[in-house]
Amino acid sequence: MDQEQREEVIRLLQQGEELSPEWARILFPPQKREYEFGVPR
Repeated sequence: MDQEQREEVIRLLQQGEELSPEWARILFPPQKREYEFGVPR
C-alpha cells in the first residue's frame, strides 16, 4: 500500500464511509491462506 492509498483509506474512514471490497484485497492480500497464518480450525 502506498502513501496515497493509505491517506485515501484514512479519509474515507474519518468521513464514516464504508470501504469497498477492493480495499479488502489491498489491506488483506490473499497471498497467504488461513493455514499459513496458523489459525486453528
